[in-house]
Amino acid sequence: MPNRNNELPEGTDSIIAGASATDDDFTPAIPMTGRDEGEGESAGLRDRLSSATASLREQATERTADLRGQAGDRARAFAEQGKERATTALEGVSRMIGEAAGQVDEKVGREYGDYARRAQAAIEGLATTLRDKDVDALFDDARDLVKKSPAIAIGAAAVVGFALVRLIKSGTGQDETATADTETDRRKG
Repeated sequence: MPNRNNELPEGTDSIIAGASATDDDFTPAIPMTGRDEGEGESAGLRDRLSSATASLREQATERTADLRGQAGDRARAFAEQGKERATTALEGVSRMIGEAAGQVDEKVGREYGDYARRAQAAIEGLATTLRDKDVDALFDDARDLVKKSPAIAIGAAAVVGFALVRLIKSGTGQDETATADTETDRRKG
């Protein structure tokens, strides 16, 4: 029940002016949307904020497009370098197989030498195809291969990964026996 006498409730020192004001008595410090008095200022502020937001969004979109373009250009340049290296390596392997085919003829027989020549022709054809195709066409071909047969793509990725690891190990001078010796020493210690 409300206190009917003029005494203040316990713990209250004074009456705060305006504490009993109603919504009709309230005048906001910042114009509110929908009020007649500040509607022009509020609309102007909204327009400025909206145009600033749109400008920032446009700048972000342009910057993102620039970064994507730069990343695409770099990736394309790396892919071109990789394509050239792979083509050169395939041509080298093809030459080695061609040279070995004669020795295979002498030691094992002409039939096995023909197998080596067919392998050489296949590798040479792959190198030529790789050299003649554009990088974008190669990416499209790879994407189509993955869609058509993902198991082959996963297997090929595993083989390429294994080959890269072996290549890196041979480049650093580490071989399997050194790694095995190190592992054995680590277990003993």
